[in-house]
Amino acid sequence: MQVFFKRLWIPLAIVVSSVYVPYMSGRPIRICGDDKVYVTQAYEMHTHGSYFLQTYADEPNYFKGPFHYLAVLFGVSVFGQNMLATVYMNYVLLLLGALAISALVQK
Repeated sequence: MQVFFKRLWIPLAIVVSSVYVPYMSGRPIRICGDDKVYVTQAYEMHTHGSYFLQTYADEPNYFKGPFHYLAVLFGVSVFGQNMLATVYMNYVLLLLGALAISALVQK
């Protein structure tokens, strides 16, 4: 059974990637809702030079933990100012979740 899962996760990751990745940058950039809030908070954290004090409109606001905003800042530095900068972490966490589920099933 372990050999099966060791051999299966790579093709599974390839299939998931081929379905998920092509559509990641095709979404329009949302100017309202969650994406706007997260990007605005990440920008304010960067502007204030504090990567753990989260603000929105210069008021303390803790929608998500600091990891999410640090990941958004990392995405902007790697992918520039486009939708990929805010959704790449969904793909990374999707793969990590698939690996975690396969580890649970393996046991």
